[in-house]
Amino acid sequence: MAQDPAESSLEFGHRCGIGWPPTYGGVKICVEYILFGKPKDCRKGTNMRTQCIGFGLLAAFLMGCVPSLHRLYDDDTVTFDPRLIGRWAQGNDVWTNVLTFEQGEGRSYKLVVVDKDDKTGRFVAHLVRLEGMLFMDVFPGEITDPTMHDVYKRHLIPGHLFWKVDSIEPQLKLAVTNSDTISTMIKEDPACIWHEKMDEGDQLVLTADTKDLQKFVVKLARMDKGFGTIEEFVRLGPLCPAQAVKFDNNLVGDWSGPEGYLTSTASDKSYDLIWSDVYGPKSYRAVLVDLEQARFWAVFRGPVQPVDGKNVHMPDMLVWIEQTEPMLRLHIAMGDEMLEIAKLKGSALRQRLEQLPPIELKRQALAGVAGQIKHGALEAKYSVEPMPQYDALFTREKGWTGADGAYSVALSDTVTLWLYMDTWIGSIVNRQHKDATMINNTIALQNGKDPTTASVRFFWQTTEDGKPAAFITPADGVGGFWMSHGIVADGKLYLFLDQIVEEGVPIATWLVVVDNPQDEPLKWRVKQYKVPFGRYSKNGLNFGEAVMREGDFVYIYGNDEDWKKGMGGRSMIAARVPPDKIADFEKWRFWNGTDWGADVNKVSGLFDGAGAECSVSFQPAIKKYVAIYTEYGMSANIMMRVSDTPVGPWSKPYKVYKCPEYKLHRTYFCYAGKGHPELSEPDELIITYVCGSTDFGQMARDARIYRPRFLKMKFDVKDRH
Repeated sequence: MAQDPAESSLEFGHRCGIGWPPTYGGVKICVEYILFGKPKDCRKGTNMRTQCIGFGLLAAFLMGCVPSLHRLYDDDTVTFDPRLIGRWAQGNDVWTNVLTFEQGEGRSYKLVVVDKDDKTGRFVAHLVRLEGMLFMDVFPGEITDPTMHDVYKRHLIPGHLFWKVDSIEPQLKLAVTNSDTISTMIKEDPACIWHEKMDEGDQLVLTADTKDLQKFVVKLARMDKGFGTIEEFVRLGPLCPAQAVKFDNNLVGDWSGPEGYLTSTASDKSYDLIWSDVYGPKSYRAVLVDLEQARFWAVFRGPVQPVDGKNVHMPDMLVWIEQTEPMLRLHIAMGDEMLEIAKLKGSALRQRLEQLPPIELKRQALAGVAGQIKHGALEAKYSVEPMPQYDALFTREKGWTGADGAYSVALSDTVTLWLYMDTWIGSIVNRQHKDATMINNTIALQNGKDPTTASVRFFWQTTEDGKPAAFITPADGVGGFWMSHGIVADGKLYLFLDQIVEEGVPIATWLVVVDNPQDEPLKWRVKQYKVPFGRYSKNGLNFGEAVMREGDFVYIYGNDEDWKKGMGGRSMIAARVPPDKIADFEKWRFWNGTDWGADVNKVSGLFDGAGAECSVSFQPAIKKYVAIYTEYGMSANIMMRVSDTPVGPWSKPYKVYKCPEYKLHRTYFCYAGKGHPELSEPDELIITYVCGSTDFGQMARDARIYRPRFLKMKFDVKDRH
């Protein structure tokens, strides 16, 4: 007999902390009951009260349980009790519901509710004192889904739900209004409370004002069955001080075993965990803590911040990390078992931990590749592997939260300038962009080259009303800028920018000259010059996609497009100019296949199949020039070619890496492959690429993508003699 997925996952979840049903963000929960419509499980003839209690407190939210258009509290009755702040759990071995209360604005609370299946809701709550009794008004949090149309949002009418608070200490005891009792009262006396019946009379909505609601709720509280079954919650004290939080890059990666597959990624000194098995993937947030000389992942479900400033909250699961090599060996405790373990010390803790059943997972090899270059007399091996340390450095949950482009320019031996195109500004909550906007460009300054110790600061402008704006905009006021590459020469910073209008259509290339690049970016003195060489039609021609200093010249690479050739219709082209004459366009010379000439119309392609973004740099280990790009500009494949000169002849293309992200969703694609020699050691080349989506809504829902991913290419040269 087939096992029910929910039951089997719950049983296994006692060991692994997984569940079956998908996680629902706070917005979807709001939509379920804001509309006051008839949820699919609330059909005519069912017992609403039985359903609400049977599915737990969060299900009571979803089912509605007689919402109200108006609030229960006013200035005279609203109150605040600091004892409510914290986390509260319901259940024993596996918590069926966890409530997290935080201080809100004024005398309100921020409330996050997560049930055993990881269904999540965010709410604003107010305590209300009426005639010596305590109640709670619960209201949905703000809808922050950037993919939801504003017109659609205006059709959503939020509703208030009312709970009776029987006690806060020693246990939090709550009861929701009894819809059966209210229905009976209205049936017997329709004038007992102002109301409306929605969906052919199946759903009640209270429409009375606050004063009448207060009288009605007090009347319900004095009846035997005015409120439903009392739900009891126990307080979860803090797990440990915030100083116990650590971070270990060795816990970033992929592991698999008989039970499933674990992916751990860095997220602002915490970890995003994804556990996948036959029942599907589940997502968690975790922090690494040291307790009594043992290391644990404190694992949280839903959009809960693990640390409140002074302490680490008691998590939903405590995962003892017994070892990381050669196998990742984990022991998982939940519910009362976890609370017991959190109190133990010394040998008693160790003995109890060893009683937990282990889960052994084998680290999966990084999705790197290895290959061999043969070009003329050169024979060299190379290997490419991901750099999770660099990924972690550029993973942010507030402010700058993702961008594409990702060109880099050395401002000094220790400071690197990053140049970004379209950029997310806002917050990431539960791996989704929230309260977010996208601007055309941003920059960043990285101090240091070691990603484990380096720091990064991001820069953009702000409008008069405080909204984020692009770091730089066109001088002629038309459209916006996407950042391309640049270089420091003659003490100045030269940047190439593509001018784009609606839907990213390019109309020009500009050269930006910064006279004082060593000052703070917001104090830069900037001049803009329109580059006179370009063609912006179906078959385009432009410069500035890669810039390199070599000897007495600066080489400026671009693209010449002829899509009659098919996918390989984009060719790399080159110009060069003395370093102190970059802004003097009459001094530019273009490679025509045999020589450098002044006529841009005779420019010759260096090779076909180039990417719209790329890099060209000299690699000391192999003594060759190396071009890095995404195959055809949009592909899972990152390509490399080598040459003895800056303009070729270039070798055949080598496929050096296949980006795995394109497999995550049918709309995902990878692009923007390029190298960063200023951050690399002599025998290596650091590479970045970006994963995007053809569906903007999907990109907003998955904050794992649309930010630079880092790779390290290592070279090993054979003895030529």
